[in-house]
Amino acid sequence: MQSETTTATTPDRTSPPDVHEFSGLTLPGSNHTVLSNGIKLTTLDNGAQPVYRLTLRWDGGNLDTPCQEVPQVMAAVINEGTDRHNGAEIAEILEYNGAWTRYESSAHYFGATLFGLTARPGEVLDIFTEVLSSPVFPDEVVTARRDKLAAQCRTSREKITSKVQDIFLPMTYGADAPKAHRSTDRDFMGVTPEMVRNHYRRHLKATPPRAYLAGRLTPELVAEVTRRLEAMTFEPVGNPVEIHSVAPQFNPEGDFRRLTVDDSLQSAIKIAIPTIGRDNPDYETLRLASVAFGGHFGSRLMQNIREDKGYTYGISAQLATLPGEGSFLVISCQTDNGFVDGVLSEINSECGRMASEPLSDEELTGVRRLILSALAGVLDSPFSICDYMISQQELGQSTGSYLRLQETARRVTAADLARAFSNHILPNQHLTAIAGK
Repeated sequence: MQSETTTATTPDRTSPPDVHEFSGLTLPGSNHTVLSNGIKLTTLDNGAQPVYRLTLRWDGGNLDTPCQEVPQVMAAVINEGTDRHNGAEIAEILEYNGAWTRYESSAHYFGATLFGLTARPGEVLDIFTEVLSSPVFPDEVVTARRDKLAAQCRTSREKITSKVQDIFLPMTYGADAPKAHRSTDRDFMGVTPEMVRNHYRRHLKATPPRAYLAGRLTPELVAEVTRRLEAMTFEPVGNPVEIHSVAPQFNPEGDFRRLTVDDSLQSAIKIAIPTIGRDNPDYETLRLASVAFGGHFGSRLMQNIREDKGYTYGISAQLATLPGEGSFLVISCQTDNGFVDGVLSEINSECGRMASEPLSDEELTGVRRLILSALAGVLDSPFSICDYMISQQELGQSTGSYLRLQETARRVTAADLARAFSNHILPNQHLTAIAGK
């Protein structure tokens, strides 16, 4: 019998591979229902792996609470004991079933997330909803976690990037705004177990959350989740925690502040430029312009200030938008104390160049591909898709923004980006904060 001989093909490493543009990027559909207790449940059946994620989101976060440190402590200790299980038992149940949880308090939201195996939902869902329905917040655990958060805060406040925020946030939001509050270790040490329990009663126990179930879903899993969620009860107590957005209130005393830090080898620079919000038809175009300006490694700020001048290891600019709080182009970097004036000069120069010198074809192609790659990345997993849906909902946007950004990236011209920067960035006030020696 004659054997066949196969010849290995040597790859051609002298020519780059063909690059194809993304096309047909579409978010999958989801289902929505309101449960009998008021929980709004969104389900997304997507993905090949037999796993799921259940996320619960409550409106109201750190900025919406008189003591902003309380919800942060609550997030750190909520899974450390219920009226039926202690923290070790809760951890053992989750680990045995291949599941894990995450609790977090952000500016305007509190989130609880469960990751689990599609085939083993029962015991895991029971313990997850038990933690959210009947936590006991043991005194000794609250005190220990509070002390740890205080120590972490104390260490973080020593960083130059934290010190610049001490002057930057009051400039952009007003000295008395919740957004300008800067937690200290003393603030954390003032949190008591009873404050945490009271906040839980006014927040998680008082208001039904939004729930998002994503992954490889079966009818049985959806039924199990629905049954557990509907069994949760809510009891309004006093004034519930609600979102209180604060509009920017720019510092009337000036648009430049410097904080002297005698022992610092580096200076941190932050610049905020107020601009249009998401409801403006130019917003998506300006978003692409901000990426070209300072949103990736090949951006104009990086090429000039890092690559050409060597003033910094990295500089970034991003369009920051929060619901009800306006929109900013925020520029951030660290540099040697002796290079501060040079960095500020080059930032101003690049602002002018963005408006007067349109992107080259190569620059525009790079920005377009970067945006489309990021949009394609949203589709990587059911969890990333769900994260996108949550973020858009909490920003007051529909999932139609996904298609709008995609179409803008495909059709925008270099002249469009220059015009957006000229109209919405160049003439606006620059709020500059510097911390360093």
